[in-house]
Amino acid sequence: MKIVDQQKAKMKNALVKDMLKLVKAKAMTAFTKSGKRRAKGLSKEGTAYFKAVKQILTADIDDLNKIQQELQNESTEINNLIEKQNDGQKLTQKEQAKVNLALAMDTFGDVSNMSLEEVQDLMQQLKDVRAESIATFKSRRQARVEANKKMKEEADAQIKDTNPMLFDADGNVLNKNERNARKNEILSHFRNFEIGKAFSELGERMKFSTAREFIQNMKQMFQHLGTLSNVLDRVTQGKNFFTKNIYDALNRMDDLNNAGVFQTQGKLDAIANTIPGITKGAKQIYSKLNSGIHVLKLKRSDTGREYTDRFNADELMRIYALSLNDVQRQKLEAQGITPEVIENIKSIIGPEAVEFTDKTVNFLSNEYYESVNDVYSYVNDVNLGYVNNYFPTSTIQKKTTKKMITDGDFSGVFNAESAPAFKERVDMRSDVDLHAGTFTTVLKNHVDTMEKYKAYAVGTQRLNALFKIDSVNVLLEEMGVTGPIKRAVNFAINPDSGKDASLSIKLIARLQTQFTGFALAFKAIQILKQATSFVNAYSDYSYFPANSRVPRVIKAAVDLPMFMIDGAKVALSLGKDLVGKKGAVREAMEISPTFRKRVEQGLEGDVYGLESGSQTFKKTALTGGKLKRAQAAFKTAAASPTIIGDVLGVMGYMINYKRNIANGMSKADAVKAFNDYNATQQSRRGTDKIPLQMNSNIFNRAFTMFGSTLFLQMNKVMQSTTNITRDMANKKRPRSKDTRDLALNLAVANVLFVGVSNIAKFIKGDDEDKEAALKKMAEAMMGLNLIYQLPFLGSTVEGLDVAGRVISGIKGEEYKQKGRIFNDDIVNPVASVIQKYRKLTKNGESEIGAVTRALAEITIGAQLDPFIGLYNYFGGEEEDLDPAVYDMLGISPSYRPENKGSVSKGMSKKDMKKFAPGLYEELYGPGGSLAPIEQLKKDERKRKRDLQKEIDAAMGLD
Repeated sequence: MKIVDQQKAKMKNALVKDMLKLVKAKAMTAFTKSGKRRAKGLSKEGTAYFKAVKQILTADIDDLNKIQQELQNESTEINNLIEKQNDGQKLTQKEQAKVNLALAMDTFGDVSNMSLEEVQDLMQQLKDVRAESIATFKSRRQARVEANKKMKEEADAQIKDTNPMLFDADGNVLNKNERNARKNEILSHFRNFEIGKAFSELGERMKFSTAREFIQNMKQMFQHLGTLSNVLDRVTQGKNFFTKNIYDALNRMDDLNNAGVFQTQGKLDAIANTIPGITKGAKQIYSKLNSGIHVLKLKRSDTGREYTDRFNADELMRIYALSLNDVQRQKLEAQGITPEVIENIKSIIGPEAVEFTDKTVNFLSNEYYESVNDVYSYVNDVNLGYVNNYFPTSTIQKKTTKKMITDGDFSGVFNAESAPAFKERVDMRSDVDLHAGTFTTVLKNHVDTMEKYKAYAVGTQRLNALFKIDSVNVLLEEMGVTGPIKRAVNFAINPDSGKDASLSIKLIARLQTQFTGFALAFKAIQILKQATSFVNAYSDYSYFPANSRVPRVIKAAVDLPMFMIDGAKVALSLGKDLVGKKGAVREAMEISPTFRKRVEQGLEGDVYGLESGSQTFKKTALTGGKLKRAQAAFKTAAASPTIIGDVLGVMGYMINYKRNIANGMSKADAVKAFNDYNATQQSRRGTDKIPLQMNSNIFNRAFTMFGSTLFLQMNKVMQSTTNITRDMANKKRPRSKDTRDLALNLAVANVLFVGVSNIAKFIKGDDEDKEAALKKMAEAMMGLNLIYQLPFLGSTVEGLDVAGRVISGIKGEEYKQKGRIFNDDIVNPVASVIQKYRKLTKNGESEIGAVTRALAEITIGAQLDPFIGLYNYFGGEEEDLDPAVYDMLGISPSYRPENKGSVSKGMSKKDMKKFAPGLYEELYGPGGSLAPIEQLKKDERKRKRDLQKEIDAAMGLD
């Protein structure tokens, strides 16, 4: 028996070793090159359980006793957690770890005293857990496979219906050689003069083929993702696979991202408001961090050499937040930030900031960790590593590679952007970078990154699967849109990929950004001009529900008057917003995080991003002294007319929202329809950007400044004409939405904008002024405003004065071009500033004063004309009143009446010399009475010309 017992003991020890080997293997997680956790074939629950078992099996006697004592102290809590779990409630990762450890302790804590048979039973239990975990892991993967399979079936079904030439008789996708053979077959029909067959097959191919390469490439310069998706779909036939799964899906991700950021900010504000004396959220805490510069005595961790460094309170707040983590605190202490220094930091930032930091770190380590881990573990089948008292270090984004985009690896694109935040989150070795950021900037960056991850992680995996479908890739290739659509998707996911610093000169880039404010700041007329875009919402308006059987002709007759009536109701509700109650604007901000973000960016003074659609705006710092706050307030005030007008324009879609709700549409669908304001209202979404707007270098920006609305209108025109053409080809009546889109975006919206812009000419101008304004409106009615925005081509067409020629033809008059008609394709801020200088000197201001004022205005990003106009209105002469009003309203000189017909010019010197030579000689000839004055004028003109030449030469404009 002794031999048997010894043999059993050996077998038991060997089995325990095998058990430990199994546990260690299954408790481990894989890591990517970027340091992110990945599953190793087990479910996240299985991995977590094996990790707890490993902790028990590898513990020595003292550690086991310590674990057992801690579990006994928490036994009541653990029992409650088990009961909670049995009731089907979800545990946090911290709670689940306690339950797992207690279960592992109960099961494996006494393994050394167990018999061979008992250990064999435990081994079988572990194998069962492993098998169950693998099955769970596979089932979750299988669920994704089934979802992707369903998406593939939907794509194949649509493409087979819309593009049958891409499939063989058995429904298989043709490869490239087979498609080339089909093309060669068509060519052979032409060569053999089988014209009927050739055109028949060519007609089939043309159902999905695009125009010639030159035209196609020109179009793609201005097509955003929505238009590209529309080209691939047949939305008028109810086939919208690409719009739904690409364009709409990315827009939904963007909205979820915005909602998450606002929700988390609300949590942080609520945390701040728990602190005595704080009632205005986190910003009130941050406002207390303006205590100047503070000097700390530090040392190098490797050599011990001491030195001093300077920090502001915001940076010190970050250092304190990091010190709450044990690992970071040890590293900080090695760098000279001892407990005494930490106490000094706490006294500098103040008790409110200290309490807020403590509570924020607790929030990030627990509640916020759980919200992120829910998505991370779903996507990666493994839990995100838990860090006690976690505060993020700065995040460095990685660049995407061209191969990621061409391969359609959009999950890779997204992960490259967010991966650094998911590396093992405590660096055990390197020193803390004390100037890597401030508390406010690092926290904001972390929230922005995590919320984007939560919103995009699942969706980008689905996009990956979509672009691996054979029929999708063949269709993209045959349509010639593979590159454009993948680049557009990439930009929507990672807008920073469009930045190209190598083609940007900082001075010019800053000048371009400042110039938008210089051109639009404090101009009250912008309210009316921007508000005219509300009319675009009419294309999606329907007074009757979608399933209504009311004849279409009656719907068409009823929609317009009811749109105006519903619009009046929305307009009346705006008064509530003015007195702090819930009107249409506040309601829109509640239902749409995307709109709320738009308003907040506007209130921060981002007019440039609105007008150009470029990604260049930097958010105002959350901390700063009185000067920074004053600068922020000035930017907000300067941008307010444009932003108010923009909000009023968007309210057209609030008319649709309320009508859709009244018609029984679900709130989710009604909000989605409301968010479609981005398709016409100077969108800030990445999905609505054309290729020119994706790259924000100074050369592209020169073409896109002030063009965001026109680019969106071009896309609406392209979409509507495509849909109308397809319906007509199928002998169907075009949808009212498409005909409205075409009319509104090609003509009506621009006519209203031009009409409001020229309002002064209609009110105060003479017949010639009104005629000039009407000509501009005629250009808009012909859709020429869209053409004028085209690079290179637009200025050429404008130079032909198409509208002038058409108007002359209608009147039956001979066309006479009045002067040189030419506008540059690009917006040149330098030339505009010089033009402002020339205008000032022409109006009598000194050269030095004009230079100083022009430079000051471009620096602050606002012209002083509205304020000067206000002063002149109350303090000027009577003849200065009209110009003063124009200055106050921000009506630029080109939109002001000239009233040439009402002014008596008198006889010119040229006419006098011709018709009254004696009088001319008496006045202007040698020895004439006015000759000295004319000479003085001549000398003054020469002096000004010489000075101007010197200035132009100095600025490189000669």
